[in-house]
Amino acid sequence: MNANIEKNKNVLTVSLPDDVDLSELSMIEVVSKDTSAVFKLNASNYALKDLLDKITPDNLHHEIF
Repeated sequence: MNANIEKNKNVLTVSLPDDVDLSELSMIEVVSKDTSAVFKLNASNYALKDLLDKITPDNLHHEIF
């Protein structure tokens, strides 16, 4: 598969074909090795409730004014 790389302001963007199963908010991991770049779909989907459940008095920071 070929994809186009464009520069928008100071950010490089990769234009992928529509048949790639990604959406605008998909989280991906980019691995660069030698002359290759590999885009992997990040399977970790975090739910807000799951993250909030991990907050304890020990890891909660104090208020900042």
